[in-house]
Amino acid sequence: MSNTDHSPLDAGVPRRKVVFDPTINLGHVLSFIGFLAVGGGAYLNIEKRVTVQEVRGEMTARDIDAEKARTGSSLNEIKNDIKEVRRGIDELRSSPYNNSPKGR
Repeated sequence: MSNTDHSPLDAGVPRRKVVFDPTINLGHVLSFIGFLAVGGGAYLNIEKRVTVQEVRGEMTARDIDAEKARTGSSLNEIKNDIKEVRRGIDELRSSPYNNSPKGR
């Protein structure tokens, strides 16, 4: 007869049936309380992390909105500067004191 669990038993050897003890002792209660404590701690840890991620997401959205506003105002300032430069160039071209020869 082999010691491994995977080998077949001899035909003459009866199998022992698994018997569960229905009593609950202190070890069972402590294990159950430990499982509850670990599960509760894991849940609170995950909830805390999710809350932190939500706050970071909201902060990032506010930062993006502020950056869009700054970019828009900068773009408007650049457009106004370009318009002023064009206006100045047009004034120089139409100036009666413009003595530059056109052939150059």
